[in-house]
Amino acid sequence: MRTWRTAARVRATLAGLIAGAVLALGGCGAPNTGIAPAELPGGSRPGSSPATAGPVAPRPVEGYGDPKVLAMVREVSTRLLTAAGEPATAWRITVLDTPDVNAYARPSRDILLTRGLLALLDDKAQLASVIGHEVGHVLARHSDQRRQTRAATREAVLAVANATGDVDLARAVALVGLARERAYSREHEFEADRIGIRTMADAGYDSDAAVATLERLRRADQLEARRASRSVDAVDRPSGILSSHPRTLDRVVAARDLAQARRGGRTERDAYLAAIDGMLFGDRPDQGFVRGRRFEHPDIGVSFEVPPGYRLINTPQAVYAEGPDAAMMSFSCTRRQAAPVADLARGGLGAGTVGDDRSLTINGLQAATAAATRPSDKMTKRMLVIAFDPLTCGFTMDSPGAAAVDRTRELLQAAQSTFRRLTAAERSALRPQRLRVVIVRAGDTAESLAGAGGGDELAVAQFLTINGLETGDPLSPGRRVKVVVQE
Repeated sequence: MRTWRTAARVRATLAGLIAGAVLALGGCGAPNTGIAPAELPGGSRPGSSPATAGPVAPRPVEGYGDPKVLAMVREVSTRLLTAAGEPATAWRITVLDTPDVNAYARPSRDILLTRGLLALLDDKAQLASVIGHEVGHVLARHSDQRRQTRAATREAVLAVANATGDVDLARAVALVGLARERAYSREHEFEADRIGIRTMADAGYDSDAAVATLERLRRADQLEARRASRSVDAVDRPSGILSSHPRTLDRVVAARDLAQARRGGRTERDAYLAAIDGMLFGDRPDQGFVRGRRFEHPDIGVSFEVPPGYRLINTPQAVYAEGPDAAMMSFSCTRRQAAPVADLARGGLGAGTVGDDRSLTINGLQAATAAATRPSDKMTKRMLVIAFDPLTCGFTMDSPGAAAVDRTRELLQAAQSTFRRLTAAERSALRPQRLRVVIVRAGDTAESLAGAGGGDELAVAQFLTINGLETGDPLSPGRRVKVVVQE
């Protein structure tokens, strides 16, 4: 006989599934690396200097304050909102000081663009296509529609849980609801594109820029795939039933059809390039720098590398790496703790059978490691804690499945062999990168402008991507292009 306690257990089991199913659907392109925060006891972020490092709450992402950039964004957004019949004063447009390529909207009429997105775009019309798309999400009330679908799914799941006590059946209902919500989210992207293209054309911008923007976003995805040693072809593969976004390639095709009827209008490329000339590119100095597979932090004075096939992601909270077989790593530092590093390594593992706990010496620094395996989900987790006076730094390494032990071992070996303290000269030599607009001269090539005389293919790919160029495209003397330079 089914008891109330059984039904309650079903509901509790499904609560995490429901929450996780809807978490990533809060907005268009909302930042979501899918990686958990660093788990070094005490919590920290690499963005803290040694003078202030310590247990801190995650710091909110800061706005980018370049007056030229902000004035240009304000001008474009005001023109768009006026064309949409919206009072510009009711909206807030923020440029986030982050290098990732992203934009998203909130129902409160907040639109957030990243500095990395602005570096990718090439003119005001392309910027208008992005802002118009996000305005479209808000005007179409997509967030409210998702919220209603989510509530209906939750009610259906709990009704099944109460009536049957069958965990598997209720989980199936939750997955059906998730698939429905994500199907709506995919259609929302197309609808926001339609609204955005109509609005930018009404504002006098060239609607073809919407197509160019989507193609650039696709190229940016391909570049990130190359940086992570993943297949570039995967970017254009059909999305699964649980995907919340359509393929960018499909959006390009749809936008091209929509733009045909509204071609022409302003692009204002020169004015856009003048506004972003000198803009910070990549990581901020106070958060350290990712240079390929290497991370270096001038304030903390630390350097390490991840193995080939891993991609580093720098955030205000921690540095993450994602690699093959769903392997993940996070790195963070906190003020030096009194507990022995061996205790910190074991204490950071949580549930599971702890093993392979041992003391190490890494480049003269006291360190300790420990690992835990959870048979229930076939997950292996390893901690490496290093006494880095006046800080304690820690790596958390996670990997699921059959390759878990090998993946966490290769991450441990990389940390052991590459983690070190930077010299004073190395720290002072670390400088941020900036975007500069230059005029192509006779004899210039993608390789020379990308500073890739040594054959750095990723540097060339980055130059082509941020300039909307294909391999082999001619570089006409007199053309303005964006280059990345060291400050």
